[in-house]
This record gives sequence, structure tokens and C-alpha cells, in this order.
Amino acid sequence: MAAPVEVRTESELSIALSVGARLVIIPAFAQDSLSHEGPDLLLPKVPRSITPIVRGPFGSLEELESLRGRADAVWIAKPILEAEDPEGFLSRLVEAAEHG
Repeated sequence: MAAPVEVRTESELSIALSVGARLVIIPAFAQDSLSHEGPDLLLPKVPRSITPIVRGPFGSLEELESLRGRADAVWIAKPILEAEDPEGFLSRLVEAAEHG
């Protein structure tokens, strides 16, 4: 079993890597809205042997594009709870994330 570790800074990433974390969660939030600042800073520093997952309030397919090829996965948080058609909303995002 893996223990995903959320990291928000280079220091937290260093600590997670030093203790052997194999999955790191990088939040893409800035006061409840989407921000790629954290992922842009930290993703280039994640070794290829580690699985980076970006967690954020992704609300559109376009918001995933800048992460393609840089993150191994996205954790879709919050917008599904607010969508008028949660199944349709999630279906489009999963399709885009899985198949581009």
C-alpha cells in the first residue's frame, strides 16, 4: 500500500522524498480557486520514479491541458459537487484526462 503525501513547498517535497514517499499530491489551489503556481514550481522537481498527482478544482478540459505529460494523474476536487450534471461533467473530464 502506498501513502500519498501532500506537498505544497520544495521543502515538503524534499521531506516526502527523503522518507520514501512514492506518491505525492500537489495542490493546485489558491484560496478556493484553481492555480497552477504550485504544480508549475514542484512538478519539474519530482523524480521520474515518483508518481505526482495534482489535486485541484478543475472545472474544464482546458484546465487539464497544461498538466498533460507533467502529472501522472489529477485529483478532481469540488466542482463535481456543484455541477448541474455531475455524471456528464465528470465523464468529460475523465475522458480528457485518460485519452487527451
